[in-house]
Amino acid sequence: MFVSIASVRADEVKGHVLDDSNQPIIGANVYWEGTQQGTTTDVDGAFKLDTRENAHNLVVSYIGYTTVVIPVTDTKEPLVIN
Repeated sequence: MFVSIASVRADEVKGHVLDDSNQPIIGANVYWEGTQQGTTTDVDGAFKLDTRENAHNLVVSYIGYTTVVIPVTDTKEPLVIN
């Protein structure tokens, strides 16, 4: 599973979750570690999530894949995790 975070701003983080063939993973869970604030990816594998003051790690999970924990920093550069 690949997670591409397109942008991190003061108020939101957004990106895409893709499989090993660069196909979108529809319905992957994306949430802030230690919270109940999260979302699921859309038909393009895209997600957008409001930031939390004390949340620094995104968790991405989907049935059949290893759960990924991603440290998120305030950056404008894309971050790709594989």
